[in-house]
Amino acid sequence: MGGFPMSEEQRTDQEVQELRERLVRGYEELAEKARETLDELGDQAEDAIEQAVERAQEWLDKAGKYTREELDELSEFLKRDLAATEDDLRRLVERAKTELHPSRLNAGFLSLAAKVTEKASGALEQLASRLDEARTYRTGQVTGPGTLVCVNCGEELRMKDTGHIPPCPKCRGTEFRKRW
Repeated sequence: MGGFPMSEEQRTDQEVQELRERLVRGYEELAEKARETLDELGDQAEDAIEQAVERAQEWLDKAGKYTREELDELSEFLKRDLAATEDDLRRLVERAKTELHPSRLNAGFLSLAAKVTEKASGALEQLASRLDEARTYRTGQVTGPGTLVCVNCGEELRMKDTGHIPPCPKCRGTEFRKRW
C-alpha cells in the first residue's frame, strides 16, 4: 500500500501533481459517498461503516473515474482514518466547527466523520481491531485532517485538509501515527 502504479520518478512533475490532486479528490469523493451510504443503511448493519466504504468504492468504480488499484488504496486509507478516530471523533468534529470554514463541514471526511459518530461507534471498534497494522501512516499516502506524529522523532505534522503525507519536516521520517 502507498505506491502508485508507476514510480514518481517515471512521471513528469505535472503528471505527478495531477495524479496527487486526482487521488485527493478521489479520497474526498469516496468519503462523501460512504457518508451518503451510511445515511441509507441507518442502524441496520453491525458493520455499516465497512459496507458504506465498500458501496462507495463500487459506485466510484462503476463511474470509471478511478482505477481499481486507486480505489482499493483509497478505501484502505479511508478505513484506516476512520478506525483511528474512535476515541477522538466527537472532539474533532466540535473543534472543526470552530476552527474550519463552515462550508467545508458538509463535504468530505468531516461530514463522514460526523455521520460515523452519530451512527456507528461500535462498528469502529471492530474496524479498528482489524486495521491496527494499517494505523501507521506513511509519506505519500492520502489522509484526512488531523495531526500526524512522526514515529522517529515525535515531531507533529498538522494536516488541515485531505492531502498526501509529506516527509517529517524535522527528521525526514516517513512513518507517522495519527492524533486528533
